[in-house]
Amino acid sequence: MKKSLRKNLQKRKENMHEFYYMGIGDRIKKKRTELNMTQEMLAKGICSNTYISKIENQKTKAKTAPLNLIMERMDMDYKKIGFPEELIADLEKSVEYFYYKNIEKYKELFKKIENFEFGILASVIRLGYYVLIDDFDNASPIYNEMFRYLNILENYGLSVFFIYASFFNLGINDLTSARTIIEMTRGTIQNDERIIALYSHLCYAVYGELGISAISPMTGTIAYEIYLDTHNFSRLNDLSLYNSLFKAYISGEDKVVLSTEFLSRLTPNHKNKLLFSLIIKENNPVKYVDLLDKKGDYYLEGLFFKAKFYLLNEEKEAYKAVKKNINSLHYELKSEIDYVSLLKLSESKQELFRKDFLINRVLPYTLKKQNIQSIKAVLDEIVKILKSKNRYKDALAYQEKKETILKELQYYEK
Repeated sequence: MKKSLRKNLQKRKENMHEFYYMGIGDRIKKKRTELNMTQEMLAKGICSNTYISKIENQKTKAKTAPLNLIMERMDMDYKKIGFPEELIADLEKSVEYFYYKNIEKYKELFKKIENFEFGILASVIRLGYYVLIDDFDNASPIYNEMFRYLNILENYGLSVFFIYASFFNLGINDLTSARTIIEMTRGTIQNDERIIALYSHLCYAVYGELGISAISPMTGTIAYEIYLDTHNFSRLNDLSLYNSLFKAYISGEDKVVLSTEFLSRLTPNHKNKLLFSLIIKENNPVKYVDLLDKKGDYYLEGLFFKAKFYLLNEEKEAYKAVKKNINSLHYELKSEIDYVSLLKLSESKQELFRKDFLINRVLPYTLKKQNIQSIKAVLDEIVKILKSKNRYKDALAYQEKKETILKELQYYEK
C-alpha cells in the first residue's frame, strides 16, 4: 500500500514537472518579442523554427541542451528563472507556511524567489506571501496579472492560487469576488487536508459574512476539526473571530464575549469589524467605540455613531468634542464620507436632505464595502425617514431595494 502511494505521488510530481516545463515556452516567447527577434533568428544553429514554435505554444517540453542555448542567446539569467522541480517544492512550502500563518518562514521563501522573472508558480507564491502579511497593495497587481496565465497552471497550482486569491478578496472586503473564486475552486480541490481546511475556512468566512447560513456553519466545523487535529492555533483564532462576528450579527452583545485577551489577538481591521457590528446594533454604542483601533477600518464610522448617540441624548459638550475629533480626522483618514455634514443635517432636523445624503453618499460606500450589516442599517434608516414624512410608497420601494440587494449579494450556486 505504502509503495503504491509513493509511486502515485512520484508520478503526480513528474506530471507536474512536465506541465510546468511546457509553461516556460510562454516566457521564452515574451522575452523573444521584447528583443524583437523572430523565431528564425532564435532557432538558427540551435534547432528548427517549428521546434521554437512548439515550445512557445506549450505543445512540447524543451529539452535541456537546446533550452540552455536558447536562453544563452537571449541573455536570460538562470538565477532569475524558476524551474519546475524547485518551484513545485517551494509552492508546497508556501502552502505549509500560509496554513500555519508562519510569516517568518514564508518571508525566507519569498526572499529566495524574489528575483525570479520567470515561473508562474513564483507569482503564486508571491501572492500568498503578500496576502498573509495583509499587504494588499502589492498583492493586487499579481492577483490581476495571474488571471492571464490560469491555463498554464495544473490542478494543484490552480487550487493554491484560488485559495490565495479568495483570501485576498476577503481581505479587501470584495466578498462577491471571493465567493465566485470559491465556487471555481470546488473542481480543483486536491486531497490535501491543508487545502481542504483553508477552503472550508473561506466558505465559513465568506458565506457567513454574506449571511448564507445554509452553508457557513457546516464548513466552519470541517475547518475547525482539521485545524484542531494539526494544532493550528493561529487559524483556530481566526475561526473564533468569525464565530464571534456572526453571533454579533444575529444576537448582538448577549452572545459575544469581548475579553481583553481575545481582542488583543485580533488585527485592527478584524477587531474593528467585530466592534462595529455591535455599535450599529446596540442602543448605547459608546463602550464599543472606545475599544476601536484608530489604525483599523470603521474607526470614523464608530465615532459618528458615538456623536449621534450624544446628540440624541442632548449631551451637548460630549457631542461637540466628538464632532470636533471627527472633523480633524476626516482628511487624516481620507474618509470618503463627510460625517460632520451628516451630523449637521441631524442637528437641523433636515430629514429629507439627510435621506438624500444617505442615498447618494453613504449607500454607495456601504455597497462597495459589502458589509451586510451596514447595508441593512443604512437602508432601514432611509425607510424610517420616508415613513416619518408619510412617503410610504417610497419607503416600500427602498424596503424592496434592500431585499433585492441582499438577494444579489447572497446568491450562490448549489
